Amino acid sequence: MKQRLYDLMDWEAIEAIVYSEEDHPQRVLGPQKVKGGILVQVFVPGAVKAKLRLKSTGRNYTMDQSDDAGMFAVLLPGKTITEYTIIASYEDGSKVELEDPYLYQDLFGANHIERFEKGIHREIYRYMGAHPAAVRGCMDDTDILWDVTEDAVKDDAALLYGTHFAVWAPNAMRVSVVGDFNGWDGRRHPMMRQGDSGVFSLFIPGIGPGELYKYEIKSAPQKVTMKTDPYGFACEKRPANASIVTNLQEYRWNDDKWLAKRSKRDYTKEPMNIYEVHLGSWKRQQGTEDGFVNYRELARQLVQYVQEMGYTHVELLPVMEHPLDESWGYQVTSYYAPTSRHGSPQDFMYFMDTMHQAGIGVILDWVPAHF
Repeated sequence: MKQRLYDLMDWEAIEAIVYSEEDHPQRVLGPQKVKGGILVQVFVPGAVKAKLRLKSTGRNYTMDQSDDAGMFAVLLPGKTITEYTIIASYEDGSKVELEDPYLYQDLFGANHIERFEKGIHREIYRYMGAHPAAVRGCMDDTDILWDVTEDAVKDDAALLYGTHFAVWAPNAMRVSVVGDFNGWDGRRHPMMRQGDSGVFSLFIPGIGPGELYKYEIKSAPQKVTMKTDPYGFACEKRPANASIVTNLQEYRWNDDKWLAKRSKRDYTKEPMNIYEVHLGSWKRQQGTEDGFVNYRELARQLVQYVQEMGYTHVELLPVMEHPLDESWGYQVTSYYAPTSRHGSPQDFMYFMDTMHQAGIGVILDWVPAHF
């Protein structure tokens, strides 16, 4: 390693990255303006060589290895930070071109953190959890488009598609996103603590709907656990429990007329006849291993039944994700994820949509006592 580059290294901070004990990885990883240029550092465990390729010109810069664990650095000329990719080479001769998540910082927004910490954020689910998104620009000049589909941005070369992850873990030493996309290796995608708050976030390019993920939390040097996303919109079917990246914008609602009528109703003066139902018990699918009926089929059958019986509403026993069938949903693990026993979030949206189009209101049991 060149002496000039060596002198720019914060070796204590690099050690924290290598040992996965850094809660502000952006202070080391990614680009940093320094005297004499732009210092770029990346951590790619298992890589033996790395190059940085500028997106604007295609020019390659060879990176110096600063730690055998997979830490690399390069000093770029100039004062302007621009987008780049990393070409990592492995001992078996394979090469992988990677986007650098640490080019895209502070996307969560200080206003959301402030409202969340005060307990007055009414739509925090729109920002916590996993949200497919697209970014334009980098560092302080990054714009983010929330909850977009990949098809919606594919024709704009300036937009980079991926998923923004955020979770609250105030007592954590370090939090990482792990999944099939990084071999469930918590060293690869450490999240950035937002200021001195307990909110950790990270935008990972290239990750989209269908990806399994969890949060790996290091609360002490020898204590590491994996957690399902409490703000996740979908989970694996039990007994598996990983969260699934989901884009709720992929469903198109058709209940506008019902919503318009609902806003004008005075339920204190209108009769209500409510049918309480546990979906897993009401109908069973014969000839299957677990007997659960999909939300779409349940919607078709339940609409017919409640209309024939003269009900105005159905009240669903908890449909939020839960691990134990026998609990009837009263041991919730994911409040924002309809249980995968009956299908996907889009299937559940179809259920709600069908009820509303038939003029039937839906009441959801909400059980915070058993989280």
